[in-house]
Amino acid sequence: GDLNDSGTVTTGDVTRLRRVIAGLENPATQCGGQGALQCGDIRKDGGLGSGDVVVLLNHLAGNPTIFPICEGPGNQIASGTVISGTISSNQQWTSGAETCCSANPNTIFIDGTVFVNAGVTVTINPGTTVRGLKTSSNGTPSVLVFRKGSKINAPGRSDCPIIFSSDQDPPNRQKGDWGGLVLNGNAPTNCSGVGAGGCFAEGLTSTPFGGSDPNDSSGIVRFARIEFSGIEISADNELNISTNNGIGAATQFDHIQ
Repeated sequence: GDLNDSGTVTTGDVTRLRRVIAGLENPATQCGGQGALQCGDIRKDGGLGSGDVVVLLNHLAGNPTIFPICEGPGNQIASGTVISGTISSNQQWTSGAETCCSANPNTIFIDGTVFVNAGVTVTINPGTTVRGLKTSSNGTPSVLVFRKGSKINAPGRSDCPIIFSSDQDPPNRQKGDWGGLVLNGNAPTNCSGVGAGGCFAEGLTSTPFGGSDPNDSSGIVRFARIEFSGIEISADNELNISTNNGIGAATQFDHIQ
């Protein structure tokens, strides 16, 4: 973001970036002579545009952003991929070649308890179906868990929703086939014991949530359906359909079934 090579990122860099995009500054002389793309590609999508300006302004204002500046959505994961274990770097699930409302949608499979580490964003593109395995390869419940500090970026559309479902085919799908979606945020909670107002997530082992940031963001989920999930591990210890633990006000949830 330091286009003028001053050593810090300021509104002056935003002005410089806008002038480069408008053709009023030589891009080759920016970023200490490395070229404007080197430090001005804030969204890391290979180009410069108004979106880079918006993200840089939000960064300077201290507003939550889906990705840290200059860190893009990561590698595309192909349809049909089985995800297991821990996700430790940004990923985007299935390509933008949408198969909305198709008999053969872009599909990602969740095998067992999958954790998304802090600092990592998983982007789920419109038209993607995420299917939890009823019988996982390691015997753990299939559930997608976002740890504190991670984000989900699932911006479905009204004409192209995102579906979270069972790996079973009709008519064999039932409630409890898989464990659903769990988000753990850094917002204040009404329990203690894990840092500032923190708690442990139900249905999981030693997975904390809660903190001191009421405006924390766990990401975006919109135009999505979550179905055939929710598992009772033991009495009063369950994985629910969609669990939102201590998520902050900057998290965007709308149009969810």
